[in-house]
Amino acid sequence: MYDLIGWLGVICGLMVAPAQYIRICRTREVAGISYVTYCALVVCIMCYLVHAIDIRDPIFITAQCLNLSVNARIWLILTDYRISGKVRTSYIFNRRKEQK
Repeated sequence: MYDLIGWLGVICGLMVAPAQYIRICRTREVAGISYVTYCALVVCIMCYLVHAIDIRDPIFITAQCLNLSVNARIWLILTDYRISGKVRTSYIFNRRKEQK
């Protein structure tokens, strides 16, 4: 029963970061998104992942891997924006835009 609740938590928790990532890709805007918050979030998720691997909890490991994959992309976009002043997403996304 607790495993089911854990997996439901993973699914619900994974709805937050992809929505932010999609918004960034669609609007090419990062105004109002805190760089410091995403720096802290990525570090926290990495720490949680190390702990999850240590305790060998598959639900916890899955959740942290998935969260890290999306939040790290957002962090990289924000980092690139701070350096270049441009919002650049993935090469694939840019190619799709050019083809339309």
